Amino acid sequence: GEEFEVNMMSTPVRIECTDVWLYRKTIGEGVVRYISADMMDPGEKKLEKVVAYAKQVAAAVGILYGAAHLELKASYCKEKKQYINPCMIEIGARLSGG
Repeated sequence: GEEFEVNMMSTPVRIECTDVWLYRKTIGEGVVRYISADMMDPGEKKLEKVVAYAKQVAAAVGILYGAAHLELKASYCKEKKQYINPCMIEIGARLSGG
């Protein structure tokens, strides 16, 4: 599947997705090379399941205040015209970045 970064801000009342990034990469000779990260609109229909899943994970791990950064993979379904079956790679109660 494709790899995404989803950034959110949380309060006890709600979790808001601020941005979604799609990673572009190549894999060769056992090495993964990141080429770019393309910003996507979190309100796009094709990202509906990705954003909903990210919010559910943030809530499940108890991120109630501040930033949350989640990385996940999801497959694109041409029939449904959206990304499906998201699977978490990692989540942190932090801003994006290293």
